Amino acid sequence: WRKQRLLQLLEKNWIRFDSGGGIGEVLKWVQEISGHPEQFLRGFALFDSDALRPNEPSEQSAEVVTACGQNVHHHRLQRRAIENYLPIKLLELWMDEQADKKRKVRSLNKFTAEQRHHFNMKKGFDGDFGEKKSDQETSAQKEFRLVGNFYSTVKSDIRSILERGFGDDIAELFKEKDFVIQESWLTQDGQTAETNHMLDKLLALI
Repeated sequence: WRKQRLLQLLEKNWIRFDSGGGIGEVLKWVQEISGHPEQFLRGFALFDSDALRPNEPSEQSAEVVTACGQNVHHHRLQRRAIENYLPIKLLELWMDEQADKKRKVRSLNKFTAEQRHHFNMKKGFDGDFGEKKSDQETSAQKEFRLVGNFYSTVKSDIRSILERGFGDDIAELFKEKDFVIQESWLTQDGQTAETNHMLDKLLALI
């Protein structure tokens, strides 16, 4: 019923989705409307947690929650970012017969669900941990800094394949230009509970 209700609202132009940009832009928007009931009563903020690990949102993400307070209705994604909601089935279609893409998708599929939910899909391990900090840092020290306990079960060859991630435009797959996302893929990916919770909060405002 949630999907049907949402489609009805969209058709009637009673609801509109806008891109708020990065989390910094979302914070500015929340701050701008938080003192104006005519705006915040009609608004809903959806933003990343930027969490490198489960239940550890970034400081900036926490700032947005604080700014929302009791006025601005909002939902912070449980996973790290929107691209972490791309289902494996969609990525498998995207990889087609391209060897490099195949290696990356198959490597990602060897992660635990939580590791995949918080992996830096755009820039990979290098995007989070980068190059070694100094010439004195040993390979063992870099390995610990790179992986830590959260990725300790991921083999080194898999980490190597995913060191640069999937590219900055990977979230473009949500636009469904080439592939239509099936609802069953999202269900299999365990997204139902969070999505329903978010939609319940959103639809309660209408």
